[in-house]
Amino acid sequence: MGTPRAGEDDSAQVVSPDGTKIYYQKGPQGVEPPEQTHSTTLYQIDLATGKESALVMHKGDCPRIDCLRASPDGKKLAYHVTFGCGFIGTPEIYVLDLATGKSEEIALGYGTMHWASTSDRLYFYRRMVEAEREREDYLWVAEFDKSKPAAETKPAGMPSAQTNPAGEPAKDGH
Repeated sequence: MGTPRAGEDDSAQVVSPDGTKIYYQKGPQGVEPPEQTHSTTLYQIDLATGKESALVMHKGDCPRIDCLRASPDGKKLAYHVTFGCGFIGTPEIYVLDLATGKSEEIALGYGTMHWASTSDRLYFYRRMVEAEREREDYLWVAEFDKSKPAAETKPAGMPSAQTNPAGEPAKDGH
């Protein structure tokens, strides 16, 4: 596997939009999956200096960080944290403000996440559960407004042949 290029990722690591940093997870020293761990840390490495810096640590049973997505402006990093040893848990979606170091859990979700080109919205999928019955997957959006202390998360619509990836009505069926 080669080094990812800016704008690409292999889910476990991603290059910053400006190509100066790589973000990735690293567990406790000497512990390799599937060994039981109780913490994992999200790191960045500055490609010019080679300096590695810890960004945020998550604690729990066998935490795993993946699906890293840097915002187009390079100010935020969205990622999944999944907890659970020996079973698959539902990933929690977090967004890390790279300037402040504050990480905020915004929702339970899974699969691919996409940032709007303006970096103020993050789209992701979430399974709706109603009366103990799972329903279809829905597209959700987290909106980041500088005037509010936390992201506002709400349904963006149910994707279908009549909607585009943003959940908006498709023009001419596309």
